[in-house]
Amino acid sequence: MMFSSRSLHSRKRKGIALASSVLAGALVLPLSGCGTLAADAKDKYPTKSIDYVIPFEAGGTTDLLGRQVGDSLADEIGSKVVYDNVAGSGGALGTEQAVTADPDGYTLGMSAVSTMTVAPLQNSKLSYQKPEDYTVFGRLPIQPMVLAVKADAPWDTMSEFVEDARKNPGKLSISNSGTYATPGLASYATERAADVEFNIVPYAGGGADARNAVLGGDADATIAGGPLFKGFVDSGDMKILGVYFDGEYPLYPDAPSAFDEGVEWEAVAEFILVGPPGLPEEVTNTVSDNLESAITTEKFENEVDKLGFIADYADPAETERIIKDAQGTNAELVDYVESRQ
Repeated sequence: MMFSSRSLHSRKRKGIALASSVLAGALVLPLSGCGTLAADAKDKYPTKSIDYVIPFEAGGTTDLLGRQVGDSLADEIGSKVVYDNVAGSGGALGTEQAVTADPDGYTLGMSAVSTMTVAPLQNSKLSYQKPEDYTVFGRLPIQPMVLAVKADAPWDTMSEFVEDARKNPGKLSISNSGTYATPGLASYATERAADVEFNIVPYAGGGADARNAVLGGDADATIAGGPLFKGFVDSGDMKILGVYFDGEYPLYPDAPSAFDEGVEWEAVAEFILVGPPGLPEEVTNTVSDNLESAITTEKFENEVDKLGFIADYADPAETERIIKDAQGTNAELVDYVESRQ
């Protein structure tokens, strides 16, 4: 969730080797063998619709991203995708349903690196305690967190906000959608990285309530994914002090990176596609290969860009490495958070 290794991969050339081997086999097989080949092709995965669990409420930007991924994958893989929104526990509920499904390839799930690494620290009963407990198909688009304030706030940059906090320990407040959600952890990460003290306030009503607390004067700043503030920035009611991303965020191209503001911490919501462990190799390869092809097109990247995400595909091996790195990083951060409670 916090540190993100970004590497774009080129699209794979699919089907050439398969077509060559089938053609070669057809030249030496008797006529009766053609029926076997036809049956094998007919039974090749997938042969029916795929259930796709989205562990977030329907209608939000994360849900829209999940459906964009699902629609693109369906077009590529040649099978219908049926969506199932299973929200709750910060994505843990739906993720649990996806990774404990029958290992036949007909239930996949969207999740997040934070869900796979922070939730298990809080609940040892979850079935996904480590990457070996589920199948990873790849990383989906990511969404950077941003630090936002009212337009008339006295700070214009993240460094100014941090410097004010340094002079007034515990005075400046940051609202967020939950202590152990990505925005909440980013709040504490900012505090830790800058060696300052904030008054960090979680709001049970989620990011919208945290944002409204700033607009209403009940909090000095808030942290959330960029799309939450876009309309208010465009209307002149809010401004972005910094983006927790080591690169340009197209949604706010003029906003400075936290790294340039002296807060060397990357906070991004990293979404992934997962399934239960023990899937047949054919299923794993088919889904991961088609996922890469589906979400590395210019059309797809343009569509998710409009939603406020950054297309940043990572293959299964790289995604597993990202998750394992995040396990250690987030465990340390959670320890820090608990020391501040």
